[in-house]
Amino acid sequence: MGRIDDAVLQLRAAEPLFTETQPPFTTALSIHSSLISVYLRVNRIDEARAVLLEAQAIVPEPPMSQFMLASEAVINASEAKFEAARQALAGFQAVLVALRFDGIAFQVPLVEGFILIEEENYAAAVEQLRLAIEQVDGSFIAGEVNAYGMSALLAQLAFAEILAGELDGAEATLERGFRTDPHSPDLWAARAQLQDVRGLDDLALESANYALTIWSDADPDLRELQQLQELHNLLAETGP
Repeated sequence: MGRIDDAVLQLRAAEPLFTETQPPFTTALSIHSSLISVYLRVNRIDEARAVLLEAQAIVPEPPMSQFMLASEAVINASEAKFEAARQALAGFQAVLVALRFDGIAFQVPLVEGFILIEEENYAAAVEQLRLAIEQVDGSFIAGEVNAYGMSALLAQLAFAEILAGELDGAEATLERGFRTDPHSPDLWAARAQLQDVRGLDDLALESANYALTIWSDADPDLRELQQLQELHNLLAETGP
C-alpha cells in the first residue's frame, strides 16, 4: 500500500472523532479538504470528487457550504473545466468577504494560480502565486496557517516562473525557499528544472538525484515525483 493510501486511512480513522466532537463544518474542512488534497496529488480525481460530495452532504447549506468551493474549484480545474472552476472560486471568495475570513484570503490567488497553470497561462499564474505569497507574508494568521506549506508554495511559484521564462525570478524564489527549508524535495525538484533550462545538465542531475533521495519513501504515484523522475531519466540519458 502506498503512502497516499496510508494518509487516507489515517484521515478516515480520525473522522469518527471529529464527527463526535466537532461541528460538521470543522469535519468537512479538516478531514474532507485534506482527503481531497491527498487524492489530487496522485491524480485520483474521481475519488477527490466523491469526497467533495461527502462534505457537501454534511454541510449542505450556505454560507458554510461555500468554504468547500475552493476544493471544488481545484477539482474542476484538474478536469479542465475552467469556467466551472472560476465560478466555484468566486463563490469561495464571496463567503470569505462576507464573513471577513481575511486569514485565508490568500487561497483565492493560490487557487487562481493553479487554474492558470492548468490553462498553461504561466505568466498570469506567476502574478497570482506572487500575490498569494504576499498575502501570507502580510498576515500573521495566514503565516501561521500556511507556514508548513510555504516551501511547496515557493516551489510552485518557481516552476511557474520557469515555465513563464522568468528564470531570474525563479532563482530568487528558490533562494528564499532554501533559506527556510534546505531539504525540501519540491524546491530541489524546481532547482533541477531551472538548471536544466539553463543548460546546466550536470548540476540539474545532481539536484534531481538529491530530490529523489529525499523522496525515496514517497508514494510512486505522487505527481511531482513522477515529473521529477521523467526529468531525471532524460538528464541521465543525455549525460556524458
